[in-house]
Amino acid sequence: MSEQEISPVEQPAEIVEVPVEKPQTFDRRGSREEENKVANWIPKTSLGQDVVKGKYSSLNEILTKGLLILEPEIVDYLVPNLKEEMMYIGGTPGK
Repeated sequence: MSEQEISPVEQPAEIVEVPVEKPQTFDRRGSREEENKVANWIPKTSLGQDVVKGKYSSLNEILTKGLLILEPEIVDYLVPNLKEEMMYIGGTPGK
């Protein structure tokens, strides 16, 4: 047998780029209805009342003290330009 038959020279594999979908970005404060909800927000918890009074100025202060955030408006109030990203990872859709 010749050397070529024992170890055939293979061509390098072709590199194929797979398109990756960008994650969807949602702007939580995009609509006027959302802005009105925060503007007309009446806090129901003591933490919410403290946030409105100005006792807490950031989420970091609340989380370092270990306080529970029970109202979503607290986050909307402290971080007005918050954006969310949703990324679908693997798996079969519908399962």
